[in-house]
Amino acid sequence: MLEQALNGIAADIADVPVIADGIRAVVLGGGYGRGEGGATPDGKPYNDLDFFVIGKPPGSAEFFRELSRKWGEVLGIDVDFHPAASLGELYANAGTLMMQELFAGYRVVYGDPGILADAPVLPFAKLPWREGARLLLNRGTGLLLARRRLESGGDPEFVRRNLHKAALGCGDALLIARHAYRRCGVDRLAAILDTCPGTALAAAYEKALDYKYTPTPENTVTAEHLSVEWDLLRSVYFESFMLFAGAVCGRGFAAPPEAARGLAAAGTESPGNTVKNALLSLRFLYRAPSILLPLGEHPRVKLPVLLVKCLAGAGNASAEAAYLKLWARFN
Repeated sequence: MLEQALNGIAADIADVPVIADGIRAVVLGGGYGRGEGGATPDGKPYNDLDFFVIGKPPGSAEFFRELSRKWGEVLGIDVDFHPAASLGELYANAGTLMMQELFAGYRVVYGDPGILADAPVLPFAKLPWREGARLLLNRGTGLLLARRRLESGGDPEFVRRNLHKAALGCGDALLIARHAYRRCGVDRLAAILDTCPGTALAAAYEKALDYKYTPTPENTVTAEHLSVEWDLLRSVYFESFMLFAGAVCGRGFAAPPEAARGLAAAGTESPGNTVKNALLSLRFLYRAPSILLPLGEHPRVKLPVLLVKCLAGAGNASAEAAYLKLWARFN
């Protein structure tokens, strides 16, 4: 089914000369590009399809939005196209986890088959700790969104998916902080079972990885069961956050809020555009003075302070809305 979809996407691109002639390549990344995408018991893809488009001819934004909509409906999953005007623009983010996973495993769906032959591949052990912090931020936000969906009586599969993503994000972030990240999920699981045997994190990670590879959607799971699972994953998240911050900062933390503040403070030791970061903080975080400092660190590293408060609380709608607005801005 996936093979037919990729051939269909390539044919759709080739049918529009202005697009076909104006791009260098369309590359499938993500889990499916690495050969790790999940399939349901009836053989359908389940996770997102992530494509990277190199080249921006006129009209390409609208074209790929329509292509995303069309194939998303056909496959029943999200189909995303990430544009890059050039290889230089793509390589500018070479130090990120997303780019290094792309370079480690991909498939050229359309265009130059050797387009990424000279990509700046880095050892996964050298990923910067900020990539782990980004994972914790995004997966923790997924936990928050899952709780909001539970409270509104919404899609239980959305909740399950985000609980499992949170478990994977916690484990992966910890491996990044310990310079032990691995290319594929099976190897990362082995590393977690080796370093965190018998822990709730190890059990949750193993369960989540099985769900990723062989997802079994279940819409009959009760809200009560999902609520218990959510509480468990929140505990795993908080413990993982403290371990992560401790690995980065070189000391232990007694509670998640202190760990989040310690992590933000640790950021001042790393290079970056401190003037720009200071201006961003003053512009967008002035309503949250407790996380303004250090001014020279990017706001993204400070947002976990607000996220931890939201997850720890019983549900403050205005605080959650304020946090989610900032997360959407800096994610």
